[in-house]
Amino acid sequence: MFERNRSKKVELLAKVYDHAKHKYRFGFRMLTLGWSDGSTFLPVNSILLSTENKKNRINEAAKVDKRTIGYKRRKLSMEKGTSAMLTLLETARKAAIPAKYVLFDSWFSSPSTLHAVKGIGYDVIGMVKKTPKMFFRYNGEDMSLVSIYNRNKKLSLIHI
Repeated sequence: MFERNRSKKVELLAKVYDHAKHKYRFGFRMLTLGWSDGSTFLPVNSILLSTENKKNRINEAAKVDKRTIGYKRRKLSMEKGTSAMLTLLETARKAAIPAKYVLFDSWFSSPSTLHAVKGIGYDVIGMVKKTPKMFFRYNGEDMSLVSIYNRNKKLSLIHI
């Protein structure tokens, strides 16, 4: 969350839900793409996300030429976080930033997002939401996360 509570005239300023404080705030959601070797984190690209919903936007974007990078960034800021994340990954791929994996939390771990990231050329490491509505292919079979977990529990070797 990138709060701008005292601002009124910031372009694309929006009323955004802060999940940490469980309140709506004026500002942006900041999405950062970074590269890491496990010890170091280097920010590569970022975007301040506004909202798609015009009712929640305080100010609209200024009129700019559609051929400019400014227009493209403004348009990207009004997309959903998952599609903006895919755009940032495609930009990193085109810039030849060396990476084999993408690591993210459960916020982005829907099957469609996992497939889209794989389509860009990266493998995925991430937390998966525990929900009975999502199924994953495991050993050629569609299974829920709970079923996969139950099949792979450590067996107790201690017998009394």
